[in-house]
Amino acid sequence: MAIYADVILFVNFVMNSLILWAIAKLCRERPMYLRIAVGGFMMALSYVIIMVIFPFNIWLSAIASVLMLSLGISIAFKPKNLKSFLVKLFLAYVCSFVIGGLGMMLVYRIAAVPWTLLIICIMAAYIIIRLGLWVFEGITIKKQMLCPVTIHVDENNKSFQALVDTGHSLHDPINKSPVIIAEFESIKELLPEGVRLMFYEQQENDLPGLISATAGSRFYERIRMIPFVSLGLANGMLVGFRPDKVVLSSGSRKDVVIGIYNKKLCNDGRYQGLMSPEIY
Repeated sequence: MAIYADVILFVNFVMNSLILWAIAKLCRERPMYLRIAVGGFMMALSYVIIMVIFPFNIWLSAIASVLMLSLGISIAFKPKNLKSFLVKLFLAYVCSFVIGGLGMMLVYRIAAVPWTLLIICIMAAYIIIRLGLWVFEGITIKKQMLCPVTIHVDENNKSFQALVDTGHSLHDPINKSPVIIAEFESIKELLPEGVRLMFYEQQENDLPGLISATAGSRFYERIRMIPFVSLGLANGMLVGFRPDKVVLSSGSRKDVVIGIYNKKLCNDGRYQGLMSPEIY
C-alpha cells in the first residue's frame, strides 16, 4: 500500500492536534484551538521532514521526536516554567504512545485505504482519550473539593467557597467564557440596587426590567444571559455578569462570567458556588 507525503502530513496533523487537545484537558487548561492547530501542523510538517532526511536513523529520529513535541507544546501552550513544560512533554509521550499503538494495531488488523484508516483512527483515538480524561478526573478530582473564590467588581469584592463540580460545564454563549455559579446572597453587595430588588422580588428573569434597572450604569455592559438545561427545565436562563477579575487559589482570571442563583446551593452552607474543573 503506497502512502504519500500529503496523507502522512494530514494524518499526523489530525493526530498531533488531538494529542495537544488531550494535554490541555489533562492539565485543566482552556484549549486554544487555533494555537493547537498551528502546533499540530508544525509537528506534522517536522515529522515529514524528519522522514525525508533521516528515514532509517533511529537515534536521530528519537532526538528529532523530542524536538518535534517540544515545538508543538511551545506553540500550543507557551509553558510558563520548566515544570509545566516537562509535565506537558510527559503527557504528550503518553498520549502519543496510546494513539501510535492504536494506529499500528489498525494498520495490521484492518485492510483499509489510508483515508478510511484515518477516520477509524480519529474516532477510536477520540473515544479512548475521552474515556481516559473521564477516568483521570474521577481519580484526581475529589467530588467534594472546595475552592475559595473572590470576585472583584470596581472597588468592591466578595469571597465565598465554591464546589468543584465535574458535572458543571456552563459557558457564556457569546464568548465561550466558563461560568461560576454563585448564590445571590453571597454576592448581592456587588450588584446595583435595582438588580438586587429584582432578585428579592424573584423577577430576575424579566429581561426588559433588568435592562431598565441597569440602563445608564457601568453594570449594564457587564450583564450576561446564560441559557442552561436541567432536570425538569428544558430552557432555563441564568442572569450573569462579567467581573473585573476572579481570584482563585490557583491564580486570577478575567475570562470568567458569574451566574447568579437565587436559591441555596448547599443546605448546610458549606459552599455558596459551583465551578468546573476547567476553571480550577
